[in-house]
Amino acid sequence: MTKFSQNPDNYSFSIEPAVIPEDNVTTNGDSKNTFPKNVLIDNNLYWESSLSGRGGEIIFKLDTGKTINDILLAQPSSRAFILSFSFHGSNDGENWYRLGQVEALPSTAKITYQFSNEIPFSYYKITVLSSGLNNTTSYYGIRYIQLRTALINGVPAYRASNINPVIAE
Repeated sequence: MTKFSQNPDNYSFSIEPAVIPEDNVTTNGDSKNTFPKNVLIDNNLYWESSLSGRGGEIIFKLDTGKTINDILLAQPSSRAFILSFSFHGSNDGENWYRLGQVEALPSTAKITYQFSNEIPFSYYKITVLSSGLNNTTSYYGIRYIQLRTALINGVPAYRASNINPVIAE
């Protein structure tokens, strides 16, 4: 767990990444790349899906239920950008609860998106809602993703502060 502290007496910020086994990452939709687990490693590989087909989804199965309210995401430069996506949680991988929707920044930088969630789900899903801004390809993609729990003074970060839900790193 990463922990930051400005004043140890009254303020602490922590981020705890979820450990996700490679075999626990799946996809549905019109995906060209059948290796969505590439998104767990910060390298030059990525998952991609067609702009013209059904919206792509990446599903993450955790070994145990975990409260995820923070996503660190990076997009590849050689694909169209994801412009909006929704984030969902589930305990069985079939009945999904929508935790939020964001307008994504068209950038290759690692960007943090925060969601309102206090329930420890075993499954999480990202559903791409819109994409575009690249005339050289008919695919969009995700280069890197990390699901995390962000806390300020032990309270979910989105609720404990006025920080912007989109933070570029």
